[in-house]
Amino acid sequence: MQQEQALREQICLVGEQLHRFRLVDGTAGNISARLDGERVLVTPSGVCKGFMKPEQLIVLDLEGRRKEIFKPLFRGSNLDEIAGNGIGMALVGQLVEQLDGCVHVESGESVGTVVTVRVPITITL
Repeated sequence: MQQEQALREQICLVGEQLHRFRLVDGTAGNISARLDGERVLVTPSGVCKGFMKPEQLIVLDLEGRRKEIFKPLFRGSNLDEIAGNGIGMALVGQLVEQLDGCVHVESGESVGTVVTVRVPITITL
């Protein structure tokens, strides 16, 4: 965990330098680093790279998903602040999978959450 925290701080420093020297447009692009064979630390979309905080970075699997949120009864660390029971995203994940679709979730502390659901459709003319 100490290594992950150091990496979070280094990514924020890189973002700050990119922004300072005008090498990146405020919120454009992402900076990422592999944590291990299955996880990647990524800057969230929509956050100015020059003003990121380490806690805003998110951990995704190699396919860009936060798998733990699709487990039944999973709750984040903010149990006291946000109501819920851990069923909603598990149900969404199962239903979208049955439709051969995918769900992409991007979330960061004090940034917010973006959920993108993609399902194939067939149009009959």
